[in-house]
Amino acid sequence: MCNLCLTKYARFRTHLVPILRSCPKSKKNADTLDIGITPPEKSKLLPKIIKTGIFIKGKIKNLDMEDYECHLNSGEYAYNRKNHCVFFGFGRSKLDGHWFQHSWVVDMKGIIKETWWDEIDAYYGVPDKRGPKKYRQTCNKIEKILRKKDKTEGCKIKY
Repeated sequence: MCNLCLTKYARFRTHLVPILRSCPKSKKNADTLDIGITPPEKSKLLPKIIKTGIFIKGKIKNLDMEDYECHLNSGEYAYNRKNHCVFFGFGRSKLDGHWFQHSWVVDMKGIIKETWWDEIDAYYGVPDKRGPKKYRQTCNKIEKILRKKDKTEGCKIKY
């Protein structure tokens, strides 16, 4: 996680903002009820992440990479390997349930490659499809796989 993300994470403790999506029919699965919060300062990408984001929870492989550099780590890891895609959005802390801005990698099997912190249990975000054609095609395939698993897909969005 980059220093900027760490700063935003610390701010979340005093600036908890609204739910991204809610699904009353999915009350059995608490993870689908409160999937995230927005940072106090809104970015241009935030509406896209909220409207088209994917809730991702599953097998996580922790990688030993540079501390506080999730964006850089994810890019370096994915772009140097076949069948991987960088995602950006939010990660949920196992420690307190708060969400923070984050980047991670997902492979074709849907396995999350966590490049910074091993205390994350869920993710909400979109694929970063900037790159060569083959990389973009891989991201599209991975996105399709993950959307099928997303239990919040099509739920009401609150923003």
